[in-house]
Amino acid sequence: MDKIKTIHIITEQTRFKILQLLSEHHYCVRAISKKLNISESAVSQHMSILKKHNVVYGEKIGYQMHYKVNSQLLINLISDSLEYIKQFNIDIKIPVDCSCEFSDECIRNNISNKGDKQNE
Repeated sequence: MDKIKTIHIITEQTRFKILQLLSEHHYCVRAISKKLNISESAVSQHMSILKKHNVVYGEKIGYQMHYKVNSQLLINLISDSLEYIKQFNIDIKIPVDCSCEFSDECIRNNISNKGDKQNE
C-alpha cells in the first residue's frame, strides 16, 4: 500500500471527519450520515474508499454494518512518517500549551521572548 496515497485519503475533509467520529465510537452509515449532515450515499462512497485502503473495517451488528477505525494501520503510518522525517534532522518540538485563563498572554510572551533572544 502506498503510504502517501493513504495519507491523502485520510486527510480529505469529509473522510477525516468520519474517522474522528469512528475514533470515538463505531457507527453505521446512517448514523454517520446524520451526525455529519451528509447523504448516506456520500458516506457510503467515502467508506468504500476507506475500506479499500484498510483504514476502516466493518462489523455486522444486527442488520447494520458498523465501522471501526483500523488504529494499528494509522499508528504504523504515523510512526513510519516520523521515522522518515527524522532523516532530515528536523528538530520537532511540540509546544506546551498553556491552559490557564491567560493563555493568550502566555503565548504572546513566549513568542516575544524568543524574538528578544534572537536579537541578542
